[in-house]
Amino acid sequence: MKIGVCFGFQNSDRQRYLDDDFSAPPAVSDARVYEDNLYLSDLVEPLGFDSMFAIEHHGSPHHLTANPLDMLKYWAGRTSRIDLGTCLIVMPWHHPLRLAEEISMLDHMLAGRKMWLGVGRGSAPREFTYMGLDIADNREMFAESVDILRLALSEERFSYKGKHWDVKDIVMRPKPRSRDICDRLFAGVTSDESIGIVARMGLGIMFSSGKSPAEIDKDMSLFNGLRAEQNLPPDPPIILSAMYCSEDEEEAREVSAKCCAEYMEGTLWHYEFPAEIADHVKQLFVKNALYGTPDQLIEKISVLRDELNCEHVVLLTSIGGMTVEQSERSLRLVSEKVLPALHGTRVG
Repeated sequence: MKIGVCFGFQNSDRQRYLDDDFSAPPAVSDARVYEDNLYLSDLVEPLGFDSMFAIEHHGSPHHLTANPLDMLKYWAGRTSRIDLGTCLIVMPWHHPLRLAEEISMLDHMLAGRKMWLGVGRGSAPREFTYMGLDIADNREMFAESVDILRLALSEERFSYKGKHWDVKDIVMRPKPRSRDICDRLFAGVTSDESIGIVARMGLGIMFSSGKSPAEIDKDMSLFNGLRAEQNLPPDPPIILSAMYCSEDEEEAREVSAKCCAEYMEGTLWHYEFPAEIADHVKQLFVKNALYGTPDQLIEKISVLRDELNCEHVVLLTSIGGMTVEQSERSLRLVSEKVLPALHGTRVG
């Protein structure tokens, strides 16, 4: 069982956008957001966690990590044991060959440690506008880019002709160190249609805490059923969940509810969710987050392991106005009382 951490690098600075008034600086500077999150990230390996993940977003304060691979390179130089991953790299926003080169370079920097490559198609209209791209092309560009990425990381030489990318006689260098690097390529999903696309592409899968274990179990039955049709074995999910841990059950509930609600307000604004479903989506995220005392977190994560065959849970912290002190206390408590109970346990 692997337990990782993902940091929000989030600035709750929507009001200036809503007012269309940038005459005053944000209440919390982006520099402070980086100082706090980089400080917390230095705790992850010493506290005994197994992995650290970075997010990609552009053009808003929702998440301030515009290049997740840059974050991983920084962490690669500051750690020696943990695995690193992305959740997610949005493929239509990158030239796939340039992306393959960066991934291969990072693979050499990790010197044998694992890289978990989460990829996605992107679904926020504001970000495609920001990048000067048409969101209507995102599914086609995602599929083509993943094809090229796989070829670049696995083949000595290749050519590829698609609607959006046409590359000929490519020999990508440096070649990756890890021969199995494409085996840890996965995608985030939000709908049955997305599950079908990901399964048929032979990718792994990641879910967020917006869904309950029962809902994820249903989705995994669909996912692995579609994999079986292609003679592919079942593949366990990675689950990303907002997390807050406290010895005080009531404090854990209150802090988690407050921070998750604020985080989702930013998410719904960023993705421009329709008003008629926004409140329901927010309530699900708050309800299904991993929060509670150490014993309660052990129980909740054990359910993900035993009922969903989940081998890798990634804890999202430092979101929705959660202070650096709260995030640190929560991480230290998980390190002291949750990790020892879960490390060494296996699915099934």
